[in-house]
Amino acid sequence: MSGGSNSAGQDYGKELNDIDDQLSVAKRAGHLAVKHEKAGQARAREALQKIYEVWHPLLNSSELIEAYCKRHNIKCNSTQRENRFRAPIEVCFAGMVAGSFTRYARALELAEEALIKPDELFDWFDKHHGPDRIYLDDLEARKIAKRNPVIHAPVTLSQPTPPAALTPTAVPNSAPAAAGQWPVALQPAAPQLGLAAILVAIAQVRLLVTGKERQTGSTEGSGFLLRNAMIDGVRRLTVENVSTRYTFTTARYTLPLPWDVIGDREYILSASEANRLARVFASFSGWTATADVDQLKITSAGGHRIIAEAFSDMDTRWRHMATPTAFGAHLTIDAGQAREFLFWQKRIERSVRACSRQLRVTVRKEIETHRRIAANMWQQNRNVVNGQRWVMTVPNSSRHLDSRSFDLQMPGKVSMPRALDLNMVRSVKADKHGMPIRDANDKLIPDLYIEAHHFHTSTIPVDSRVNNMMCRLFSTQSHVAIGEDVRLPVLETASLCPFLFNSGASAQAQFVNTDETQAALMVEFAHGSGHVRYMIPTIKSASLLRRNACQPLTRTIPVAAITTAPVGQDITTEMEQQFCAYIIAFRPGDEEKWQARRANFLRQLNWWMQQNVTINLLLSGWSDEDRQAFNRDGNLILDEIEERYGDQAVVREEQGQPLITNRIACLKRFYSSTHDWGIMMDDDAILETKYYNEDRVTFFEEMARNKPVKYEDVDVFFPFWDKKPPRHPKAFWNAADYAGNHIFERNPDLKGSMFVVRNFRKEGRPEVFPDASYLIHGEDTLFATEAMAKGYTVMMTANIILKEFEGPSYFDAQRKANMRIAAERIASMYADLDLRMLKPDDPTNKTLYRNKFFARCWHKPKGQIVPKP
Repeated sequence: MSGGSNSAGQDYGKELNDIDDQLSVAKRAGHLAVKHEKAGQARAREALQKIYEVWHPLLNSSELIEAYCKRHNIKCNSTQRENRFRAPIEVCFAGMVAGSFTRYARALELAEEALIKPDELFDWFDKHHGPDRIYLDDLEARKIAKRNPVIHAPVTLSQPTPPAALTPTAVPNSAPAAAGQWPVALQPAAPQLGLAAILVAIAQVRLLVTGKERQTGSTEGSGFLLRNAMIDGVRRLTVENVSTRYTFTTARYTLPLPWDVIGDREYILSASEANRLARVFASFSGWTATADVDQLKITSAGGHRIIAEAFSDMDTRWRHMATPTAFGAHLTIDAGQAREFLFWQKRIERSVRACSRQLRVTVRKEIETHRRIAANMWQQNRNVVNGQRWVMTVPNSSRHLDSRSFDLQMPGKVSMPRALDLNMVRSVKADKHGMPIRDANDKLIPDLYIEAHHFHTSTIPVDSRVNNMMCRLFSTQSHVAIGEDVRLPVLETASLCPFLFNSGASAQAQFVNTDETQAALMVEFAHGSGHVRYMIPTIKSASLLRRNACQPLTRTIPVAAITTAPVGQDITTEMEQQFCAYIIAFRPGDEEKWQARRANFLRQLNWWMQQNVTINLLLSGWSDEDRQAFNRDGNLILDEIEERYGDQAVVREEQGQPLITNRIACLKRFYSSTHDWGIMMDDDAILETKYYNEDRVTFFEEMARNKPVKYEDVDVFFPFWDKKPPRHPKAFWNAADYAGNHIFERNPDLKGSMFVVRNFRKEGRPEVFPDASYLIHGEDTLFATEAMAKGYTVMMTANIILKEFEGPSYFDAQRKANMRIAAERIASMYADLDLRMLKPDDPTNKTLYRNKFFARCWHKPKGQIVPKP
């Protein structure tokens, strides 16, 4: 047994010797290859070390990379810009495969992030088994991170409790831009805190815009604008995505504090630099930021340098979120609706994928069957070449089959729906048993909402259409006109919903106009202590092209040219959306005065209900019995106002407040709304047409047709009143001129019975409020003076004539003496702006001397003429 084994061993030994002899040449060649490979790796490391030594101290400048690529005649695209080591590696390792460029460039980028010095690079490579292994380990780490994403908490900073006056209140029909008051101003943030907040804001903006926290594709032509903006009169840091594209989805994250490091300068942090900062920020400390006229330099104690270029108006590449020119009706989406949409969308996607797979399986079976038939025919030699076609004759049959009959193509994957159709639905609210719900007056409560379904349902598999009409996306309090060609993108809607679902918050939304009608859906919501404005461009018809929701970036945020004329709405709806009348009805203690003013108030409401403007009432000092009696005597007029303009259109205060307090409350409600003009008035004021050959007042209708942008120099105005000199408007107006124009002239003598004010908050300008401590006569003069002190205009127009119903006044007693006291008080309040009494030594004179005051504060034209539409 052993002998046989030895003999076999000797036979194999001879064969193995022959094999070794024959492979000796290959063995020598292999050893040389290994030797050259090690030498090549050593030389490659030497080259990488030199590249790192030269490029490591250079700034990550896209202009420098572009110039370098141009000099060496290599492509300069997003790959080179995202990794600054890529371009020199392509030059120094010319001829290598592109995969090696990627591995080497990423290895040097990781070395820079790890703060490896050039003379430490060799040891770092040896420790991690070379640049190739470093690249593969990083690739695996990124895959793991993708499966287990890090969720950033909202920016929530400790801050003092705001005073009661700044507590957010639920205001009906309020604009998203003014959804609740901001917290009081904080101390400027330290660089470390500011950078941490900026990174969180960037991550949230990216999640909204792309659905991903870090941009993994091309970052070319995209970045983030950092600037301190004035919001509600307070400086706050804003982070907003910008791009060189014409239109794109935008998000602006407003932090609850300013960042004094950048001051009033504006910087653009490129997307690639934002990626670098996000990768290394948490791993290193000692971060500082210094800003100059050219750059914002962000550095760590270990030597990292992140550069944000200063923005200049000379740079016309960048575009950002457009300023809306018109706002539509309000929509609301809460956490429950967001959850419903996400589940609905996932259900559709699962169904689409399942049907797509089943369709491919069915077609594959048909193809295999036809191939077997064709193979059998070939075996029977039944084919005949006829020109360019193979014609097969079926055995025992005269039937001829074209081979192309069997050339079935595998269908591609069914594409996911990309757009949402929106339908306005009006129904009746029902309980869990499906029974209609009625209010206290036994009226059915309406239920208004926007229903979403996927556009082009014919591309969705049949069994997916069953659930396609079952998603309530938005709720609303009034009818919303949505253009037939207006659709929402699915991706951005699906990116928004997780924010609301995870935080349990709700958001306000509106369709807004830019240079196109209903160009975007603007969504605003709170996120931690921050605030988010999200602008989604709407989609056009079957082309799926997006409307323009962006505008060129400029150093100063332009004042919005606000209009409110959504598509498809008549002039009545436009008037209701542009104008709101805020009427203060005070209940005096004197019963006789109360009955007289109560009667005038009812006459006033009956008149204004015919003017097609929104009405908002403040019943000050009214008991519940007073309200019920007035409503009953007025044929349920208060119920009609609430039904027409919302439940908050009539506000009742049991305890009566001073006039100045009530006026401030109305102004706050107005500034928090979407209306362009607020008509502030007492409870006895209407307009009349006795100097015009007209049967009704058309002034507000004409203004609505003109749009507010045409009245750019008119901030506050009031009607002519013929109960004081001049007694007739012909003293200063020509009837022919007024017949075709709206004419406004400077006049600071505002009458508080009725005046009209712009919505400054909606236009991004400081609001005007009178001093709440001013409790004497002349609150209307105080308001006008405060407006002019802020640089706004106060004008009078004789296009409208004020009429006050006859009745008792609250200021009859010692009227002239009180007016003198009020004038002296106002003059002292604005003495620093050179406001004086005309005759300070005359106790009977109540006139203010305003010439120097005008020189200090009035910088606009003294009047404006606007042609009628």
